[in-house]
Amino acid sequence: MINKVVKLYVRRGRRLALWTKAGVGTEFWAENWGRTSENELRYALRPTKSLGFHTLFFRRWLPRKGIILEASCGEALWVSRLSLNGWKCIGLDKAGETLSRSKRIRPDLTLVKGDVLSLPFPDASLAGYLSLGVMEHFEAGLGPPLKECYRVLRK
Repeated sequence: MINKVVKLYVRRGRRLALWTKAGVGTEFWAENWGRTSENELRYALRPTKSLGFHTLFFRRWLPRKGIILEASCGEALWVSRLSLNGWKCIGLDKAGETLSRSKRIRPDLTLVKGDVLSLPFPDASLAGYLSLGVMEHFEAGLGPPLKECYRVLRK
């Protein structure tokens, strides 16, 4: 059981916003992703090339050659869509059951259970690092996750 105050809210445009009064951990996210029904997850991971309003950002900043890591990928939505748009993408998350559910629906996705503070990749082995809505959860500051990010990125 997680003792965190959480407020979920859906805005127009079907974008989900999340506010918390305290940091949330792995258990919270595993429970949160576990609420997604099989049909909802199947729909989210359906073959589509839509990148929505992120299109220009991804095209400008993510290299086309080499591997892109989505760190703390959750249900692997962006791993799926980036892969369908020609990027070689790997998803990493601590929530193993969440990754397993996504993998059952999309066995073609490369998903790895792991921690952004101890990435299972060699030094300078990744072309890009995508982490949407993750860094703000580190109460000790950005130093440790950014140091690990820097370690695995190509120079």
